[in-house]
Amino acid sequence: MPVLGYNAHYIKDPYGFHNLKGLFVLSLCLDIFVMQVATKGIVLTSIKYGDTSLIVRIFTFSDGIKSYLLRGVLASKKGKLKSAYFQPLLQLDLIASHKNKGTLESIIEAKVNYHYQSLHTDIAKNALTFFLAEMLSLIHI
Repeated sequence: MPVLGYNAHYIKDPYGFHNLKGLFVLSLCLDIFVMQVATKGIVLTSIKYGDTSLIVRIFTFSDGIKSYLLRGVLASKKGKLKSAYFQPLLQLDLIASHKNKGTLESIIEAKVNYHYQSLHTDIAKNALTFFLAEMLSLIHI
């Protein structure tokens, strides 16, 4: 990191100052604050992104509607996140990291909060589920 506008060798000391050829220069780094949030949520939509990722919109009880990017969830067989967790109107317990910068967030861990017995196996219930999820995703909170 060139501190004074030219590439010079620097040593970072434990106090956050850079020793640059005998000069102490305060580093001007911006820390990105990431909050880990444990919340419950309802999956509204999931869209395939690339070959192995999903973009998921979830109504969270703590922050409203949030969009999450789940990298590699379609390719991973042994990961914490399964693609079956992100079916429409599934209730989840989430541990997520929120940057609150208007970008896609990420989910660290997800568990099914309430398991429906026949919602995704019965065709009529499944059609109604997709319809309700689409109507709920159109609401902007």
